[in-house]
Amino acid sequence: MIVVTGALHPDAPADTCDGLGVRGDRARRLAVMRDSTLGAFGVLAIVLWALIEFAALDALSAERSLWALIAAGAVSRLAAPLHGLLAPPARSDGLGAAVRVSTARTLSAAVAALLVCAAAAGPGRAGLALGVGVGVAGLSAAGARRAIGGSTGDTLGATVAVAEAAVCLALLASWR
Repeated sequence: MIVVTGALHPDAPADTCDGLGVRGDRARRLAVMRDSTLGAFGVLAIVLWALIEFAALDALSAERSLWALIAAGAVSRLAAPLHGLLAPPARSDGLGAAVRVSTARTLSAAVAALLVCAAAAGPGRAGLALGVGVGVAGLSAAGARRAIGGSTGDTLGATVAVAEAAVCLALLASWR
């Protein structure tokens, strides 16, 4: 998934954590998030994200790992527009400001994610996966609003990465 997306989503939690970890006001946090330099908080975020996903998938059979990744991919891509609906753009420029999220499109994405999850993990686990993804989106949107005044491209991408890992963990727990 990293190759397909060009490491887009692992970069986002790194930038987000670097911005949230810096001392200063909203403007300072946003400036650090925009800086492409990787800091200590960003390194820790990438390592933690990778370890969580690896541990969750390594504990599953190869077949279930594939199904978990498919379900997590669908749900995590739904979490981003939900985050965008719940947290307006933090600044007037950048990727976060350019993303146009509508309720109708988000509902369509939710139906698509539910169908993909049901096919990959079964109907009951699809509900679990969607619940986890919605929870991550809600928590990340609330955190972004409080810390930086809304969403950015980095917080949207971080929501995708965290939701992906959280869904993999939830599916691991449900298959145990």
